[in-house]
Amino acid sequence: MGCPELKELPSDIGDLRNLKSLQVMGCPELKELPSNIGDLRNLKSLQMMGCPELKELPSDIGKLRALEELKIICSWLGCVKLKSIPSLA
Repeated sequence: MGCPELKELPSDIGDLRNLKSLQVMGCPELKELPSNIGDLRNLKSLQMMGCPELKELPSDIGKLRALEELKIICSWLGCVKLKSIPSLA
């Protein structure tokens, strides 16, 4: 399953302030997360799997102070297009 034609997450995803878990799976066209992902102050788990086109994570991801789990598995080849992971500290 998954979301094979999803190219981007909605820009207002940061408004979901009480969201605790976000799983993005099977989205081969997804290249990046919206910059306001850091507004998800209560997010404890962010899992991205099957997103081989993922190129970067926004710097605001470091604002996720409640984050306990970050799992990124782009493809069986790894995350070959992911340039870097911003500081989470």
